[in-house]
Amino acid sequence: MTEEIIHIVLRETNRKGREVTAAWNLANPTKKKEWKPVTVKEFDAFVAILLYAGLTGSNHEPDNFFTTLNLARILLRRKTAYGGTVRYNKTFIPQEFKKNPKRTINSTLFGFNEGDISLCSYVPKKNKVVTVLSTMHYTCLVDEQSEKRKPYAILDYNANKCGVDTIDQMLGTYSCKRATQRWPLAMFYNMLDVAALAAFTIYNEMKPIKRSDRRRSFLLLLTKQLATPNIEESALNNHITSYPRIRNAMEAFDVRVLPRPMEGNLASFAASSSRPSCRLCRSEYGRQRKTRAYCFRCGNAVCGEHSTLLHRGNT
Repeated sequence: MTEEIIHIVLRETNRKGREVTAAWNLANPTKKKEWKPVTVKEFDAFVAILLYAGLTGSNHEPDNFFTTLNLARILLRRKTAYGGTVRYNKTFIPQEFKKNPKRTINSTLFGFNEGDISLCSYVPKKNKVVTVLSTMHYTCLVDEQSEKRKPYAILDYNANKCGVDTIDQMLGTYSCKRATQRWPLAMFYNMLDVAALAAFTIYNEMKPIKRSDRRRSFLLLLTKQLATPNIEESALNNHITSYPRIRNAMEAFDVRVLPRPMEGNLASFAASSSRPSCRLCRSEYGRQRKTRAYCFRCGNAVCGEHSTLLHRGNT
């Protein structure tokens, strides 16, 4: 996750936001909106939220998620061999290579494409198929000495997949991935997971952590460092900090928030603005009832019907 990638994400997000806002303003000239560009601080805070959400449980995506025919071709053009399992729902898999209860156990079907890419479909047990896409094996060789008669493409994959499986296992433990129909978002989730794991690996090598939950503690520290700058900026906003839950969340990050308006300074607090409407009357009954009283806990405007006078100062 380099600075260039972050700037590309922000640039495209703001571009799309401006397009959507312009379309809305064109369709609703009396209710115009303004797009506020997303900043780097807000992006860091968003990433922190995703990483923290991964600490509370997620769905695990296996390593065959990105195995496609186009990927094999691209790597082949860069003189890089590739071999990996393929998901059964990929459109380039022939129907004969998919699950079929009539296929013989320990049998293999081979397919070849353009003289450099092979596809083998192996049946380890009834009504189950393992499909492997490979640019390293362009033969129909199988292990004749074994009773299972596995093809060499699967044998080589099993011998070298330990690193991928280890990463998958670690990413599956703490992952920010969520169900989505948009492949760019799925790619973005995977980039965040891999970047966080790489950061933890480097951090653990340079500063070993002697704790059983060292990765979890590192992710908590990482999310806090990413979110703190945006929280500190939001803590200067009186409207945001007027909600007790938001104040408590900010204080949990050790961020200093503006002091609440208390009884002694209610007069100056009310005089600082025009007469607002009671928040409860507006939200519950849809009526506008002007008031100069404020709740000393949350700072919201309240009328006499929805408030209790605790102390009347000398006037």
